[in-house]
Amino acid sequence: MKISCELKEVDNVAESSTNDKRLYIRSDILKSSDILFSEFMGYYERSKRESGLLTYEPSIGINTLDNIVEVKNDISDFTNMMDFLASKLSISENVFDSEDELDIESSFGNFLELPWEKITPKNVCVIRKIPTEKTNFPEQINNLMFIISSSNVSANGEMSDLKDKLKSEILKAIDQVIQSAPKYFKVNNVAIAKHTTKESFGSLPWESYNYIHIIMHGDENGGLCLESMEIDKYKIQDVMNIEEALDVLNDKKFLLSFLSFCYSGGGLIDNKNSLAFHLVNRGISKYAIGYRHGVGEDSALNFSEIFYRILLNGSNSGRNNNKIEEVYKKSLLEYNEKSGLNNRYTPILYTNT
Repeated sequence: MKISCELKEVDNVAESSTNDKRLYIRSDILKSSDILFSEFMGYYERSKRESGLLTYEPSIGINTLDNIVEVKNDISDFTNMMDFLASKLSISENVFDSEDELDIESSFGNFLELPWEKITPKNVCVIRKIPTEKTNFPEQINNLMFIISSSNVSANGEMSDLKDKLKSEILKAIDQVIQSAPKYFKVNNVAIAKHTTKESFGSLPWESYNYIHIIMHGDENGGLCLESMEIDKYKIQDVMNIEEALDVLNDKKFLLSFLSFCYSGGGLIDNKNSLAFHLVNRGISKYAIGYRHGVGEDSALNFSEIFYRILLNGSNSGRNNNKIEEVYKKSLLEYNEKSGLNNRYTPILYTNT
């Protein structure tokens, strides 16, 4: 199933006097709908305020715990917004009976980043697609770089390091990539950048790699929690905002950017879109994986383990353009089955059309 959304100027002169934009929402199966931009944003802003800061596991990747709500509770994650869209598009409970994928296509980031998983069964995978100019991306994963930072400020103001277990499993996963690569990919180089600072982030040899996996904490504005060089052991948080990160990555080309940090895929970022969205929208990355919410370290680790196992156990050489999408879909289904949760708290995938 496909839902597309285009944000355009309103043709009607009378309507233009109060609002000059409208969302034109179309679907191959569902009812089409036209919505005034002001009406959409009214629901959007109210839903964002009601949602608060959400995380799958407490105290990870945010600067305050005041508004955290546990997953098991009946949280309000854009509930009114999604109910409004479901009504406009006449989405019924059985509309997904014969579907296993929902493609959301739009260059309007606020529409793409909505929790579409909230109105789909957990066996339906949501793929977010952005119309972009044709770009020549790498066809095969052959140079991988893992960028790791350990700093974060916890709720009581103390520094919080990434768990030893997480760092150990990261290194184990990297070793698995190296050992399995000759069979499934032509890997020429695997790099690990640890204790990443703003200075080192900017000077990494990005142009030599076509797959990046960024592993660190993220703040609620979608920024990267890097380390500062002003203290021993690099534990002070030094946040790089989205625009600063894009300035570094702007002229690079990646097949996949895996962003394992909070709010890397959207969520509660005020008046801006996520790093994952921008990487695809600006033609920097063919695919980008990120999180809409805060995410716990164990959750991020569990999904990564599943993703790499499926990626490395595939029968393809990695040249199939749909390879990443298929790996993501299989990983999502397995994670949902094992966790007993729906896919609202797993990472989301962006790609281009």
